Amino acid sequence: MAEKYGMAELLAEYGYGFEKMNEEQEKQEREEQARLESLKLEEELARKKKEEEENQPKDKTLKCKKCEKEFIWTVRDQEFYKEKGFFRPSYCKDCRKKTKVVNNFHKDM
Repeated sequence: MAEKYGMAELLAEYGYGFEKMNEEQEKQEREEQARLESLKLEEELARKKKEEEENQPKDKTLKCKKCEKEFIWTVRDQEFYKEKGFFRPSYCKDCRKKTKVVNNFHKDM
């Protein structure tokens, strides 16, 4: 006939083994939790780095309305335009210089 053991009898007979198993299981759970937290931290740092890179201004290639050549609008120029409240340029530097020379020539007459 099979004997039925209650929890108290099992703990009394095998208590040390159960405690040891529980300690190892808790240790494994703590290690797993620490590993997950470490992964979350790494993911968060990677996400922040990506956001910072995306938010950094980059040189842009624009097309001149007058001569239709492409020109580079540098980060430095973008910052200057933003600081002064100017809109993005529609003309390349050469066309702007030519327009300025022509306007100043007619202004002097």
